Amino acid sequence: MSTLFSETLRKTIAEHNVVVTHLAHMAEIDRTTLQHFASGRRMPSKEQMNKLLHAISIPAHKKKVLLQAYELTTTGPDKFRQQEKIKAIIEKIAFASMAKPNLTAPPKSTPVSNSAESEELHSPLAINNALANIINEEKIWFPFLCRLIFHFFMILCSSNI
Repeated sequence: MSTLFSETLRKTIAEHNVVVTHLAHMAEIDRTTLQHFASGRRMPSKEQMNKLLHAISIPAHKKKVLLQAYELTTTGPDKFRQQEKIKAIIEKIAFASMAKPNLTAPPKSTPVSNSAESEELHSPLAINNALANIINEEKIWFPFLCRLIFHFFMILCSSNI
């Protein structure tokens, strides 16, 4: 069973002339297990994926492509798009917090993802709902922290709109 991840891994190994036995040794993964990843018969765990990314000698942008293929394959396209939206929101907040006050006004909407089918999050409520969906899907439950995070986002978004 071929997956986006397995196809990307095979292509990366071929393009960069990676020796599978050497990569398996460096990543502390059994050679046959690595071959199963490349064939699509198995998916690496998060720990194995981190070891694989650390061990493979390819440019950083190729590692990012491999990681995105892994995340898309393991989480599915809908959840992957939601996670990309959340990452974009967090990056915008981080960027806005580094900017000097009153030099530029942040946009009233938060466009996210390069996907043509993605939608913009126009309000604090939409951002709050997107974050809640991600957390609910992950089955993470820490209400105190969630309240603090959402409160922070609500204050930040309200003050910038």
